[in-house]
This record gives sequence, C-alpha cells and structure tokens, in this order.
Amino acid sequence: TRRLLTRRPQSGPRSGRRPGAGRLGFLYFHHSLDKMAVSMAALMTAIAMLISVAVMIRSFRQTVEQWIDQSISGDRLVGPVFPSHQGDLQFLEPGVVRSLAARTDLRDIYHYRGLSIFTGGHPTRLWAGNLDVIQRQGSLSFTGGDPEAIFRETLTQEAVIVSEVLAYRLKIGPGDSRTLPTAHGPRPFKIAGVFYDY
Repeated sequence: TRRLLTRRPQSGPRSGRRPGAGRLGFLYFHHSLDKMAVSMAALMTAIAMLISVAVMIRSFRQTVEQWIDQSISGDRLVGPVFPSHQGDLQFLEPGVVRSLAARTDLRDIYHYRGLSIFTGGHPTRLWAGNLDVIQRQGSLSFTGGDPEAIFRETLTQEAVIVSEVLAYRLKIGPGDSRTLPTAHGPRPFKIAGVFYDY
C-alpha cells in the first residue's frame, strides 16, 4: 500500500512551542467551516431582520406623527347631527356659523363641505373649504413642488389639489386637468399639487 506522508506542523507540541490563541482560533474556524456556515447564515439573517424591524418602526412612527399633524390639526369639530348617508344634504345653521366666527378665543375656523362624486369611473370625495386656514396652520404636505406656489395657485386660480391615493388611481398629477361639478355646471380645474393622504 502507498501512503501519503505529510510534514507535521512545527508549531505543535513536538516543536517545543504551543500555538497561540489566535492560531488555535483560526485552525478551529478553518476545520469547522461546514459546521459554522449554518450558524453564520442564521446570525446574518437575524441581524438583517433586526435592522429591517428598526427601520420599519421608525418609518411607521414618522408616518403616524405626520398623520396626527395633518389630520388632527384642530381642537374641536362642529357639524350637524345627521345619518352618514345624508351627509351631503345637511349643513350647519347660518346663525351657528356666525356665532362661531364672532368668538375671540378661536384662532382659526376652517369651513368645509364634502360632496360624493364619480370621476374617472371611481367614487371620489370632493371637499371645498377655506384653504388659506390650512396654509396658515401648515398641516398639509405635498409630494413635490413649492407649497407656497401650490397654495397660491389654488387660491387665486381655478385649480385644485388632489390626494396621493386619487392621483395614483387616476394616473394624474400637477398640470393635468379634471372636470368637476359646480353650481354653474361642470367646469375644468387644473391640478396644482398632490398632497399626502394618510
């Protein structure tokens, strides 16, 4: 029989020197690669998941903070008592509106009215209100463009702003035009900007 002879490492016990801790660690790691591969893969997966969860929690927290700043910008909500299916037909009495406007302890009052319509074959909620209050309170964030320019165009021209959800659904954006119902019949309105809607 043939035998393959190999030279014994000189760092072993017969050489009179003992291998250092680093050398022992390297030899152990080298001879255990097949066993360590699964452990290393599991460790890397755990670290990746930890980073992903941390980023997700931070992103979710920022989204919630933005939603609170945008959606809960007032201290009180005043409206008529009505069933949900009659919301487009019920309004506050003019005397109530005047009495609220006469109060000196209110910094701002946002008047708005909602109407359910269909646009592009999709049910849509159309809101009309005094946008200058929203501009002063700074509770609306846009996906792009200069907010001051968007507000100025909407307040001074026949223009509207649309939510990010509606813009994505209808494939529309700033500069496009949509026909909306008015008291004087359907009229085209330019889209001045797209705002985040949470």
